[in-house]
Amino acid sequence: MDIKREDEIGGLANSFNTMAKSLDEKTREVVESEKRYRGMFNSIKEGVYQSEPGANGVFTFINKAGAEILGYSAPEEVIGTKVKDIYVDQEDRRRLCEKLEKDGVWREFVSLCKRKNGDSFYAERTSNMLRDEKGNPTDIYGVFRDISERKKAEQEITESEKRYRLLFDSIKEGVYQSEPGPDGAFTWVNQAGAEILGYRSPEEVIGTKVKDVYVNPDDRIKLLEKLAKDGVWKGFVSFCKRKNGERFYMERTSNLVVDEKGKAVRIDGIFRDITERKKLEEELKESERHHRQLLNSLKDGIYQCEPTDEGVFTWVNQAGAEILGYSSPEEVIGTRVKDLYVNPDDRKELLEKLEKEGVWRDFTSYCKRKNGERFISERTCNLVRDENGKPIRIEGVFRDITER
Repeated sequence: MDIKREDEIGGLANSFNTMAKSLDEKTREVVESEKRYRGMFNSIKEGVYQSEPGANGVFTFINKAGAEILGYSAPEEVIGTKVKDIYVDQEDRRRLCEKLEKDGVWREFVSLCKRKNGDSFYAERTSNMLRDEKGNPTDIYGVFRDISERKKAEQEITESEKRYRLLFDSIKEGVYQSEPGPDGAFTWVNQAGAEILGYRSPEEVIGTKVKDVYVNPDDRIKLLEKLAKDGVWKGFVSFCKRKNGERFYMERTSNLVVDEKGKAVRIDGIFRDITERKKLEEELKESERHHRQLLNSLKDGIYQCEPTDEGVFTWVNQAGAEILGYSSPEEVIGTRVKDLYVNPDDRKELLEKLEKEGVWRDFTSYCKRKNGERFISERTCNLVRDENGKPIRIEGVFRDITER
């Protein structure tokens, strides 16, 4: 069979032209695709980079934002420079490479870096190791950003918290935070609070249940119910126990902290050991009870009243109540002193004398009992003033001298 050479060559030429055209189209597609991706990378604010995988690896790609973060005007200035040179501590590059070799990725790795002009800044990056089909490292690629402002804010917050914690640790009252539930644990307490509870340090208290400090666990429920209703409870007193079981009286003010949806998130509070105060209060009550018993055993009437024209009884002993025709002091308290006098001018005369001299001994007047029966009363009265000289009450002793 005869073959025309020119037809064969022509066919090959056509095939070659078709292949070349297809290759050109594929090349253009790849170029266009690369342009699109580079355009996309250059439009984002984070730095995007690719580098060789070794400790001495150089940048092989970086977007415009990444170049600017590093202090360069264009990516071309960065490509070919060593990645380790951007680290203030070049050991960070070695640590990154070791982490990637082991795990393949390191998310949110923070390190102190430096720009082209030497200015330091904090960089946060997420990096990945790329390997070939045999598992050999070929590239490191990642995203990074300048977090200097965030780090500055975090450091300021840390310093602020440190100052406040030092302040809280310098005061004598216990300051605490806890979870809001019945089984809520301490999440923070100052040094004084730890010591009040019988611990050496706050760390020993954190995580323990708040309800365990109460002698009566129902006190915890009472507190939670009050906080749920009112949000705060000031001056709540309860019987508590220290780590070693020793009991004491605690006074606290607690606040319920809620989130924007009104959900309870924690309880904040201040507490103190008031055992000595409670002891003094009990001793004072006992002393008052003893003195009232003593005063009630006397035959003379003893009283206190307001220093006004009408003068209301604020206290009287048993003998005084009986002289006035009452069966108990409680019946007298709240009644008007001026109603005792047969002649109301006697009350006025007494007040004028006390205002002038402060005391009137053996003052005699005609008085009447609850039932209207009249009797002659002899009394000695004193006007008591406050530190500013203002009259606050009248105290006195009186007796029935009708028979005398």
